[in-house]
Amino acid sequence: MKRKISLQTHLGEKIVTQNKVDNIPIDVYESLNQREIGFSLLIKGSAGTGKTTLALSLLSIIKDAVPIYISTRVAPQSLYIQFPWIQEILKENNILDATRTYFPPVNDPSELKAHLLRTMKFKDAPEFLKILYEKISEYENAVVIVDSWDAIVGTSTKASQEWETILTEIVRQLNLKLILVSERENTSFLDYIVDGILTCSDNELDNRVLREMEINKIRGIERRQKRYAYTLFNNEFRYCSEYHEVYNGHTIDTPKVKKWKVIESSSNHGTYSTGNPEIDKLYQGGLRPKSLNLWEIDSDVPLTAFSHIIVPIICNFVSQNFGTIIYTAEGLNSRFIDKNKLFVYLQMDHIRKYVRYLVESVGDERLDKKFEVLPYVIPFSPSTFKQKYTDTYVELGEKSGYSPIISVMGYDFLNFGDQSFLELSSETYFRNHIKFIRNHNSIEIAIVRGSDPSKNTPQRRFIENISYFFNTHMKMIYRNNVILIYGVKPSTQLMWCKIEPKKHHPLAKVTLIPMV
Repeated sequence: MKRKISLQTHLGEKIVTQNKVDNIPIDVYESLNQREIGFSLLIKGSAGTGKTTLALSLLSIIKDAVPIYISTRVAPQSLYIQFPWIQEILKENNILDATRTYFPPVNDPSELKAHLLRTMKFKDAPEFLKILYEKISEYENAVVIVDSWDAIVGTSTKASQEWETILTEIVRQLNLKLILVSERENTSFLDYIVDGILTCSDNELDNRVLREMEINKIRGIERRQKRYAYTLFNNEFRYCSEYHEVYNGHTIDTPKVKKWKVIESSSNHGTYSTGNPEIDKLYQGGLRPKSLNLWEIDSDVPLTAFSHIIVPIICNFVSQNFGTIIYTAEGLNSRFIDKNKLFVYLQMDHIRKYVRYLVESVGDERLDKKFEVLPYVIPFSPSTFKQKYTDTYVELGEKSGYSPIISVMGYDFLNFGDQSFLELSSETYFRNHIKFIRNHNSIEIAIVRGSDPSKNTPQRRFIENISYFFNTHMKMIYRNNVILIYGVKPSTQLMWCKIEPKKHHPLAKVTLIPMV
């Protein structure tokens, strides 16, 4: 069960999946691995939702079982071509063609005879049940996929109920694991007698593919979650595992964390790496000088999730002696830009020299004095923000030889309507700020809280208005406990942002997997 397989990413690079058990929700895994008890599972959904792919993927996670696949739609060789990874699991003599539409070319007549014996043309379901019973009796522990059950039972409702009752009894008597594939989305007699029901759907999110699987029923097993997102990337079913908060101060072993390993910038394309090749793909190679780059973070996204993208960007720039200006409404201890994660990977002399946090003064001299001992903190008031920003840019530019200065800015002040920030939130200031970025060796990453694109709210209009001025616009959303990302500009497909914790490290491994 520890097999690993190589996949091709959407741009051709190889990635490696975890073992296939991790591709299936734990609820489903547990239901099909109950010992000394049969289990019947109905997979429902319209055409093209990935029901067959899911059914075949389940064969990989059922322990010590002999798989049998009965198809009314796919010839054996076609199955191996479409799903090459199934060959090591499902033997050819256990693929039963119920259509008799495929006759393989053979040299030996005995080979053709063997194929014909495996090929069945069911004139009625009772004959099918008899042959099925005889087939599974050959094995002590079998798992059977019938794809599709609709084609076998036909349209006779009364007869099909009788046959389905017999079939579920076979499951109980022989401790059989049975997986039935059906395109009937409405509730039928079969729904009440099977042990589990999964419904696959092919939906859209912001005009992008989003597949979801709903666990309607799962007898004898605790259902952790009702609905899961999944992808059929590389012709394999893979559910999107939920995002968990990664950072825990008690689990970080700072001495074991190596200093940041720089990903060099591309001199050929004039781009600068984000510190993560996966995120570089979103930017078609990396960040470009004199560019404005918007990140729209939906309001229900856990705040710590984005830090696994933005902190590597800052680390990669600072480690190359590039200056960095940081401002967020939360100040020095922003959860978006987690200082604790940042400082683990950077040398203190680099932080003193190349990092500057713009922090709004609280108006209390005793409290503001604490910033004076922190060389990387620049206090400001709303009336001094513009001057402080310009002075900081000049200071960092002189220290870095005017290499690109990256500016990470929370654009909260443009939207909150704070009276003290009226000047900064004015259209005049915003346009002047854009001109500054465009005319200096600077890269700006702006962070805004997102809103539903289908609703004409002030927040939505605000985002659409500023997006017009930006070179790139990425969006991070949270659905079914999963972090999803896509590019608005440049436009990309929806991608699962898989965030995997690394032992003793505050930053997680981030991988983007296409939702197809």
